[in-house]
Amino acid sequence: MKGGYYTDSGNQVDPDSIELPELCKSCKKNGVEDEEIPCNLNRIDQQKDMQKGKRFICEAFENIE
Repeated sequence: MKGGYYTDSGNQVDPDSIELPELCKSCKKNGVEDEEIPCNLNRIDQQKDMQKGKRFICEAFENIE
């Protein structure tokens, strides 16, 4: 198995295909190297739900303010 991200079913995920939700754009952790992996895993986990129109939820969100 190569490195990178995989879905629960074992399919590899192209990091460039991970959608950046609006919520993430106003988060302190956006662009922080140490937060990249957990943030991407959360986004991957919710990708199908977001495509169905469901709201993205992040319990680790910290507003930029």
